[in-house]
Amino acid sequence: MLRTALVLVLVGDVGACACAQVFPEEREGLETLLGQIETSLTTQTPPLWSLFSPLGSLAIAGKGDGSYTVVRRDNLRHNPDASAAFALPAGTAATFRVFESARELTTGRAILEGPGNEHWLAAFTALPDGPGGAYRLTALCIFPADQLLPAEAARDAVMVVKEWERVVREGQMTDLRRYLYPEPFLSIMGKGGMELFLYVDPEHYLTMARYAIEVGRPEISEMSEIHAVTNGTITVVTGKWKAPNVVFGLGDYRFTAFLVKSAEAWKVAGMFMGTQTQY
Repeated sequence: MLRTALVLVLVGDVGACACAQVFPEEREGLETLLGQIETSLTTQTPPLWSLFSPLGSLAIAGKGDGSYTVVRRDNLRHNPDASAAFALPAGTAATFRVFESARELTTGRAILEGPGNEHWLAAFTALPDGPGGAYRLTALCIFPADQLLPAEAARDAVMVVKEWERVVREGQMTDLRRYLYPEPFLSIMGKGGMELFLYVDPEHYLTMARYAIEVGRPEISEMSEIHAVTNGTITVVTGKWKAPNVVFGLGDYRFTAFLVKSAEAWKVAGMFMGTQTQY
């Protein structure tokens, strides 16, 4: 697939690049992190595990045959086979990137191009919790991009993500249990005011979510501007979500979800939300 076509796939349309609202100092930090990701994937220096925050981590690597690896920071550190799954050819570099700030959480998407004109899509979330406020990964998802499927192929994965919209509106949070990838799993939710809720256990996540909805169920729960990219076994879904809540804040949210297909069913391995506006 030509890089120009990949750019359109990645952001939906050229105008979508305008949503990358980050401050110059944030962009500088994210560019530094992306550069570290490049060298880590291609030379294993620095080791990939060292780029992840110890607060919580999720790493997904897809292969051309549709198989994938889903691991945490410690797996990357102690299991050579796990870290090898993320290796890319020497000389691979980011040729396009888009960063988005969701207040407490920053997300990025990039096209990586190899020396043989092969391509990968990379999506990540990051927090400035490193030394001196440096950005560190909380989640990374990377998979081959030269044989991406059309948008219709992501429909079932998108419908899984839209279940969040329904259960929040109806107050049925436990309905999400069947859609959560059991292990590893990671959810980060920004409350506003730079406060984060981070969960690595699906049951703990459901307990928190159920309490939040019981305390103050939103009158509105609407997702919009949903965009999905898939290779058939891994899907990245991004969008906006209007669901004001007294526990998590009254602002709109930006969300990014990482899904993998397990036993013919899509499961959410990572759900990341941050406030788009504050009141």
